[in-house]
Amino acid sequence: MGILGLRSVRLRYFAAHGIVAAVFFSIALIGSLPRPGFSQDSNGNTNSAASTPTPPPSPTPIPLSNAVTDADAVAARLRIMRSAAEERPAILRIANEVPALRVRIDTLNTRSDALLSGQPSLDELRALEREWQSLQKDLAGGQTAVRARLAELEAILTELGTLGDTWKRSLAQYRDAPADAGTAAVPAEVLQRTNETVSAIDETRKTVEERRSALLALQSRISDLEAAADDRLAAIAKFREQALANLFWRDAGPIWAPGQVSSFDGLADRASETLITQFALLREYFIEHTERFALHGLILLLLTSLIFWARSRVRPAVEKEPKLADAAQVFEMPLVTALIISAVATGWVYPQAPRLLSAMIGAAAIIPGVILLRRLVYRPLYVILNALVVLYFVDRLREIFAAQPFTVRLIFAVELLGAIVFLIWFLKTKRIQKKIEARYYGVYSAIRRFVPVALAIFGFALAANVIGYVSLSAVVGNGVLGSAYAALIIYVAYRILTSLLPFLFRVTPLVRLRAIRNNRTLIREGVSRFLFWVGIILWVLVMLNQFAIREAVFGYGSAALAWSVSIGSIAISVGDVLLFVVTIWVAVWVSRFVRFFLEEDVYPRVDLGGGVTYAVSTTLHYLILVGAFLFAIAALGVDFTKFALIGGAVGIGIGFGLQNIINNFVSGMILLFERPVKVGDMVQIGEFTGTLQRVGLRASVLRQVDGSDVIVPNSHLISEEVINWTMTDKQRRVDIPVGVAYGTDASVVLGLLTEVIEGRPNILSEPEPKALFLGFGDNSIDFELRFWTDSEGWVGLRSDIMAVVYDKLNAAGIEIPFPQRDLHLRTVDPTAAKSLTSPK
Repeated sequence: MGILGLRSVRLRYFAAHGIVAAVFFSIALIGSLPRPGFSQDSNGNTNSAASTPTPPPSPTPIPLSNAVTDADAVAARLRIMRSAAEERPAILRIANEVPALRVRIDTLNTRSDALLSGQPSLDELRALEREWQSLQKDLAGGQTAVRARLAELEAILTELGTLGDTWKRSLAQYRDAPADAGTAAVPAEVLQRTNETVSAIDETRKTVEERRSALLALQSRISDLEAAADDRLAAIAKFREQALANLFWRDAGPIWAPGQVSSFDGLADRASETLITQFALLREYFIEHTERFALHGLILLLLTSLIFWARSRVRPAVEKEPKLADAAQVFEMPLVTALIISAVATGWVYPQAPRLLSAMIGAAAIIPGVILLRRLVYRPLYVILNALVVLYFVDRLREIFAAQPFTVRLIFAVELLGAIVFLIWFLKTKRIQKKIEARYYGVYSAIRRFVPVALAIFGFALAANVIGYVSLSAVVGNGVLGSAYAALIIYVAYRILTSLLPFLFRVTPLVRLRAIRNNRTLIREGVSRFLFWVGIILWVLVMLNQFAIREAVFGYGSAALAWSVSIGSIAISVGDVLLFVVTIWVAVWVSRFVRFFLEEDVYPRVDLGGGVTYAVSTTLHYLILVGAFLFAIAALGVDFTKFALIGGAVGIGIGFGLQNIINNFVSGMILLFERPVKVGDMVQIGEFTGTLQRVGLRASVLRQVDGSDVIVPNSHLISEEVINWTMTDKQRRVDIPVGVAYGTDASVVLGLLTEVIEGRPNILSEPEPKALFLGFGDNSIDFELRFWTDSEGWVGLRSDIMAVVYDKLNAAGIEIPFPQRDLHLRTVDPTAAKSLTSPK
């Protein structure tokens, strides 16, 4: 091993020991630090930092000279306090709504008692739970507003208490002030003003306390209502858990059991009664939320008008680009598209809508959705859309007969049987398969692969319904059907949004952005992919809810994310690690987007030069990543103070062990900001010549002329000699040496060389091209043709010029000599000499 090898081993040895020693030193240092909440005396004993709290100081009386001015200030402040203590419209509204909320709770309690007294299905429990949750949310909002208002009044009372104590002490001092020969008596006006101020403070305080008492009473009433809602939600949750536990128990007799026919007695009357009840609930909801129906109508009107207006702007774009014809279909039916969008967005317009309203909104989404999809999907697949519409209305028929369980069960069995027959026909028929074009065959094959799964689920649900597992059948069958309806609506919304994208990117504010104008297809594909995954996530959430397993899945997921591993005082959970990964992933995408926007829209508008733009983009990239890393570390719960101590101690070892890496890192920063060489420059480093492609943290990438990439440490670009061919400009001088035989006319050669470069493109006139007579060589007369060019293809240009020079010399009969040497022989064998000199 050489001396350099020994030095390298010693350096690594000392670096490793330095790092270990630094770590142990930092641990010992942290262990010697006093714990929070404790202190050390001079002997090193640890004492609790908790001490008896110091009582607040007594208020200082107001000096007599300031009594009048301070009284004026207090009067102004009291006016502000009385104004702040007045009844707020929001609190008055909450107080007025409490009786209505109590009536609503009583009504819900009556319905809940009637439902829970029987055998409610999971769908009924879920609907009832949503109503109670909506009520609980309203109560929580009111309670939050009342608490905030109480906090404001408490702050006012605290300030009034301090003012009252101060002015009462001041009044007592003024009254007890001695009046002798050396001290003037307190003027009566000042005493009266002080007394009035104390009375005003007491009166204001009394008013605020009355307001507070009223708020406390309101808070108590709301708390009682919240407790009632919490109790009912707990009871519903218990019933749901029991229903899920009993899901695999038979809860009815077989469908063919005797005595079932008698269940049809009075069926029409009960159906009409159910409809009347549903309409009554809808009427009450309409009266209570009239403004929401008006808002929905306004949204529908605005959307229809906007789409109708956009249709006239879209048609010319379609005539120019026929490939946009499919996307333009959403504009051809303004009312249908507006109905779909408004129906999808009604979740926040109609909170906890009654069942009849939900059915109407669903019909307003599914039927127009099918009408629109008939323009967007392949014609042979229309039959699937029609089947979904039929099944949806059969489901609504079950809601009409909700008061007759056996009738609902029978209708559901017929519905499942119809779905099974349709799916079997879809698998067996050849008519659809023959009409499928090649470009749609992948979609058709995917549907056919899903059909056997749906057949198995529907068959299981039908069998469970027939033999008496009604609850299990309802959960499985309704889960599949509800998921299918949700998939249809989400897919329609996805197609509408993706159809709007190509026209949205042609709107005036967006079309001016170079990032969108030059990358329209790429951005559209990215946004469409994002919307696709958003739709998948929404559908999965709906599906979990339809199968009544969302709470269980979320519970298991939360438990899995909460599982943690403790390392010393640090506990890291799976959720923390996932948050760390997601944070870094989001930071990478944000960095890409920022750099993409800068490169497409900012840099072309501002002349900064390639090196500056690369430096800005790289710096922003690392700042975003470092910021995200620090945020992710903070999310893991790492104490940055201890981390800083350990990092500072370990940094000592890093300084010894990673000198080259730190050197290259600092050199990379110098390259980015000082820019002796920048990305895109043609540079020569030792024996390597090429274009600088990238400047990284540790090394740079040099692309050679032959296409190979050379990884060059950044320190070489700073500490060694580097030839930069394009540092100030891209002009380059090309030299072409030419040698001709002795005896050739030099002026003729110079004329031919000058003629070669006259009028040729890519050759600069300034500096002026020149043909030079260099000198007398061993075998030739040496000339050189010199010219300047700013073309990056100077190698090809040099080759073309040399070919023309060669042709010109040949055409002029000018000889390009070969190297010649004279051989002098001192001693030669006579026989060989005779052989060489004898004629052949």
